Amino acid sequence: IAPQALATGLLHFTVTQVRQLELGTPTVRAYLDLEDLAGQPVQSLPASSLAATLGQWNTEVIQVTPFASLDQGVAYVFMVDVSKSLSTELFDQMVGGMETWVKGMGPADRAAIIAFGETSRLLTDFTDDEDSLLTALGSLGPTDNETLLYQALADGLDLSGRLDPDLPGRRALVLFSDGKDEGSNIVTEDLLTRLREDPTPIYAIGYSRLRNADEREEYLRLLQRFASNSGGAFYAAEQTRFAEAYDAIRRTIGEVWVADFSCSDCQPDGSRQRLQVKVDLDGQVLSSGGSVRLLPIGVAGGSPDAGTAAGPAPTSKEPSDLAVESGSPGAPATDHKARSWVWLIALGLLAMGVLIWKRWTGRDRRDRRERNARAKLAESVPPPPPIDPRSV
Repeated sequence: IAPQALATGLLHFTVTQVRQLELGTPTVRAYLDLEDLAGQPVQSLPASSLAATLGQWNTEVIQVTPFASLDQGVAYVFMVDVSKSLSTELFDQMVGGMETWVKGMGPADRAAIIAFGETSRLLTDFTDDEDSLLTALGSLGPTDNETLLYQALADGLDLSGRLDPDLPGRRALVLFSDGKDEGSNIVTEDLLTRLREDPTPIYAIGYSRLRNADEREEYLRLLQRFASNSGGAFYAAEQTRFAEAYDAIRRTIGEVWVADFSCSDCQPDGSRQRLQVKVDLDGQVLSSGGSVRLLPIGVAGGSPDAGTAAGPAPTSKEPSDLAVESGSPGAPATDHKARSWVWLIALGLLAMGVLIWKRWTGRDRRDRRERNARAKLAESVPPPPPIDPRSV
């Protein structure tokens, strides 16, 4: 077979991200990563080559467009490991790659920075301010003795789930790590489950200085699982230079197709549904999918990239348990609706506690009444007559 013929077939197809296009509507947007047999992005993707289901229902393809032609930007979350597992030289290379990335961001791009070591903290919220991002990166160094990798990933997923109307809908977590967690209160399977159910693509560069070869390979494989389960990609730094790995990630994020699907039978009731997309090019069929929650109108949040906002003005959601550096640029505003929900949950728990207390004290009163009744009954029964020694 001629090499030209090989290049026309599909080698790789991944649905990297799925999101609801607008609140209250059963319309979703999927970001499709397709490569041909030569390892190059697919250059042509007619709408007729796609078919998809959302849950148990068929969908209609509305449009298919190269992401680069939309000029909508990407919301990046840079995950910076500040533990001593990285040498100063290696850390400088990692941060240098991120600084180059920041300097090359487009006008529609936004970026946030999470630093993790002994804690996981939001250093800079989503912003397009290049100086703020570079200042934050320049303030970091490998200082901590532990690596709360899993906690940082959970915080990054929370942050990337924000629905601010001014944020791009395309999301990406960029991580440089050896894959080893030290001290997080999150287990591996819980994190993998979350990535499968509510994925944001993780683009991970794996590099390890662990001396034990088996341990080193185990943690890098785990990091690769996180990336693949999220719809992202993994790059082994031992096999390529760091700058090349960052460039490859940027190309991968940008060289996707955007496909919009409408599901007339689906109800936006807050349920989670799986979008399964099948692509048929030149007789070769591949399938991939991702989960999406169909939110109704009126919930907190917005619709990035949507033409008009549906329902009330969206509010942002802060990542849970994510410490925010005081005075950091772009620190998020308080979410009053989220606080209202916290109060409602607290009141519900209080009411449940009162019911349990009443049930418990009622049972205690019943027990006391039963004991008193038994005592009175025992008092009302005459004692047996004394035994006559002569009858023995």
